[in-house]
Amino acid sequence: MKLSMWIVNDWLEKYSPKASINKGNMTISGVRYIADDNEMRKDYLYIGYADNPSDSTAKHIICVNNTDLITIKADDIYLIFNEIQQMLEFYNDWETKVLQAISRESDIHEILDLTTPILKTGVALTDLSHKVLGDAHYRNLEEHELIKGYLSTEELKIINEQLRQNVNKREPYVIHSINTMDIIRNFYSKDDRLIGWFVSLDGGKAEQLNSRLQLSEAFCSLLDLWFKIHTNLPIYSNLFSDILEGKDNDPLSLRMRLEGIGWGQSSKLQLAILHSCSEDDIGVTLINRILENNYSGISGFLFNDQFVMVINWSLCSKESLLADLHRLLEMQNAYCGFSYEFTDILALQQYYLQAKCALEFGNKEKGSVNFCENYALDYMRTCFHEALKINMTSPVLEQLKLQDKENGTDYYNTLKVYLMCERDQTLAAKVLSIHRNSLVYRVNRLKEMVSVDLDNAEERLYLILSYFVQE
Repeated sequence: MKLSMWIVNDWLEKYSPKASINKGNMTISGVRYIADDNEMRKDYLYIGYADNPSDSTAKHIICVNNTDLITIKADDIYLIFNEIQQMLEFYNDWETKVLQAISRESDIHEILDLTTPILKTGVALTDLSHKVLGDAHYRNLEEHELIKGYLSTEELKIINEQLRQNVNKREPYVIHSINTMDIIRNFYSKDDRLIGWFVSLDGGKAEQLNSRLQLSEAFCSLLDLWFKIHTNLPIYSNLFSDILEGKDNDPLSLRMRLEGIGWGQSSKLQLAILHSCSEDDIGVTLINRILENNYSGISGFLFNDQFVMVINWSLCSKESLLADLHRLLEMQNAYCGFSYEFTDILALQQYYLQAKCALEFGNKEKGSVNFCENYALDYMRTCFHEALKINMTSPVLEQLKLQDKENGTDYYNTLKVYLMCERDQTLAAKVLSIHRNSLVYRVNRLKEMVSVDLDNAEERLYLILSYFVQE
């Protein structure tokens, strides 16, 4: 493992070193005496004596790497040399332990435990909604509010704003909450999407900050390797897929996680399922990526082998997003189904089923955007047919059919239109293409032929449902 002069300086803290560090790059892999090499190499730390003109009685030891210099007031150069050797062995052993834990597929908590003696802070791994996927404590320090899940809305807003500003950073950085300064390192998926964070809890204090930043990056580089090896990772957790899978139904936890992604509890949401017209799902994945990049209020994930999006309309322009969605669906040979709008994410399973209903009963041509409300009646009709094992339709309809067949009349259809037009005589006559007086005659006549009370709301509903079941 390669180290830096910042790490060396902190390791030699008990000797009260004085540092002049300009670069502090992670290049050091060994230690030598200055006299051993004619030309100093950047991958070695060189150690030697230096004269002090102001104090001829005291010896000073210098540690040099490139243009970086550490000075120690001491006599025993061998003691300092051995101290640096121990430091190199310590960090090399640590790197080996982490790699061994990764290779034997250790639990994420065990791997995080390995880094607390290095960073000397508690650490956590979270998803984008600040759900803690793994954590480790350092000695007996008080548990951090992030791990307890008690971050306030105000703190979350402060933290989220800084995280958004650093969304493309590839190295660790410091964020400030109300009471703490944490070191953060972003994690990205294989397709370069931000998926979560490593947090060194309160590790952003000025003391040892530079070395902590570098050691955080060294550890996270190893975690990157772990993520590449393992495909089923907890960091790919998604707030909404956790609800659908029954992994999280605690209202307090969900409140924090919603606030964590910048969505309020009263946000107006809608769920959509994308579906490819072919067997290739790459197109729907691309649609989600494009929309997530262009609109902040979209969270996409896979559930039951379907690509699902939850949309926060308070963060998106509905007109603009639907236009882009229609265009992308057409380009990628896909269609989609939408649920009703909602605010209660605990009922997410119902809204997912609504979107499935829109997919099943809606237009399956490429570019189609289907809304549940347009197909609710079709779904209910299907449920009637599937559930009814006994013919419970009104006998009135069979009587009217028989009358029409024997006499060449149209009472069956007349009653249906009259009911569907909510007994509006003018509208019903228009739909049937007959004079209003003719309609009045027909209605009065069928009342005489069959026992039916059209002024009774329940009887009208029974007749309408009977028509639905028959047809």
